[in-house]
Amino acid sequence: MEALPILIFIAGPPLATFLVSVIYFRAAEHYSLGTRLLVSLHGVALTCWFILTICMNALGFTGAKFQFAFYAALFMPSALALYSIFRFEGGAIHLLQIVNLVCALAMMVLAPLIVGGL
Repeated sequence: MEALPILIFIAGPPLATFLVSVIYFRAAEHYSLGTRLLVSLHGVALTCWFILTICMNALGFTGAKFQFAFYAALFMPSALALYSIFRFEGGAIHLLQIVNLVCALAMMVLAPLIVGGL
């Protein structure tokens, strides 16, 4: 029970970004499958980025030299989010990008701690 807040803080942001992607995918039903995937992939990409961070730590790939790669890897989810904003015609649904932004910032705080071996 003592570890529950820590678990929520670590698992919460990736889960939230994944759910944002699911919401986008469900809302984009009038698009082709390829477009649906592209407009909804931003949260999944953030989740994968964070899971990769944890795997790198488990495999022993820690240190400052790996931190730049993880910050550079944030380009893909950012590009996908921008694509989604310009391609997807849902007005209020784009407010979910605020959730993605907050979660990405939380994961950016956690990633150097995990990858850096701190």
